[in-house]
Amino acid sequence: MFNGLARIDNWVTHTKQLTNARALYDSFQRHITSVKKHSPDDPELTISPLAPYIRILGNAGEYQTIFDIYYSLDKEGPLAPDQFIYSAMFQAIHAAMGDTVEGSVKVAADARMLWNQMIKASRKNEALIPDSHTVRSALIALAGGNEMDHELAFKIVTEYYGLDSNKISSSQTGKIPLTPESLAAVLRLCTQTKNYPLCAQFYQQVRRRPEAVGGISIIDRGHMEEILRADIALKGPGLGYHALQHLEWMLRQEITGPNGPKLRPGLSTYTLVMQACSVSADWNSATRTFDLMTGYHAHDFMDGATSADPRLDNRGPGRSFPPNTEFMSFMLKAAVATRNMADIRQVLRIVDHIGYDTILATRGDVKHETMKIVKRRGFIEAKFASTVREAVDMVMDGNGKHARGAEVQAFMALGKRAMGKDDASTSVGKARRPSRRTKSKPAEEKVWNTAP
Repeated sequence: MFNGLARIDNWVTHTKQLTNARALYDSFQRHITSVKKHSPDDPELTISPLAPYIRILGNAGEYQTIFDIYYSLDKEGPLAPDQFIYSAMFQAIHAAMGDTVEGSVKVAADARMLWNQMIKASRKNEALIPDSHTVRSALIALAGGNEMDHELAFKIVTEYYGLDSNKISSSQTGKIPLTPESLAAVLRLCTQTKNYPLCAQFYQQVRRRPEAVGGISIIDRGHMEEILRADIALKGPGLGYHALQHLEWMLRQEITGPNGPKLRPGLSTYTLVMQACSVSADWNSATRTFDLMTGYHAHDFMDGATSADPRLDNRGPGRSFPPNTEFMSFMLKAAVATRNMADIRQVLRIVDHIGYDTILATRGDVKHETMKIVKRRGFIEAKFASTVREAVDMVMDGNGKHARGAEVQAFMALGKRAMGKDDASTSVGKARRPSRRTKSKPAEEKVWNTAP
């Protein structure tokens, strides 16, 4: 019954069920007291139901209560804390981060104290030696603390998983194998504590590890995206190029590696790579990323391109993604950051060809939109519009001296659409270039070659 109730995420709307959980706990306590009094060796003396109850209390924000339960347990015997209790405690501590009066630092200090108590108890009882699930829960809880908590967390990473923060490469193995879930917790620890260089360092160590202890085959898309976020936060030299390298490695591994489909890039992956390109003003990497994601050939949109109808590769399901506003905002920023008019013209042609409103309508893989998602989408759409206007203003500066003949009208229409002054159904690109499914008159072709 506790396991069933533990599946509830939002206890604000389930106050009656929380009351039922408390009543169930009281009944369990009376039962245990009775069994302990009349039959001290009865197998009914177990604390197994308490682990899911602690998770319930953690999700419900009953932070002090979970410690009241923990301190009420026996120090030894069948009613002493076990691995499941400790894991549930760490999960409850993580759930309380930012929700307590004391704040996340106090909560992480409780996690540090709990870890030390568990290690001390494990010296007398081997059944309490932390497993991968417990270690992962502890790392997540410690990540929100201070420097002392972070120091303990990275010490745990080295001791239990063999990933060494003090060495570029490490051949040592830890006490337990590294799993995909554990690696995700380690990488999140790096980004949450702003130890961004450690993401790439641990990633390289994992790639060189034997598979038996968690090697290259455990790496998945989520890990790579966390590494990309860390790289973007660092803003190091060659950021866009290195992000593109990560992307191309993922695509190769999908075909030849043991981790296959787990590494297939998603729209979020391509968007992070394009963000890296925009931060580093790397237009070459940006166009390559655009090609890999969409199936278009960015070369067809360059000055002097001979294709009136840009090519679009036919790929299998899930191997191409239409660009959305966030992706195209970063691509526009990458072009604008170069201050190169040829690059800016190229990206505006891409927006024009795909269609401003088509880009706005692309929602990605969001299935259930919360108010937070709706607000974020509005913010991103506003950024997209402002970046389009900026690009158009740069090209049209000096009475359109940087535009190319017939494109003046097309770019001006894009600028007006971005300002909300154009009809939502307008598609200048279709008027200027023929559809892939229709034929055009020769006189309408090669408008991009028109002399300025």
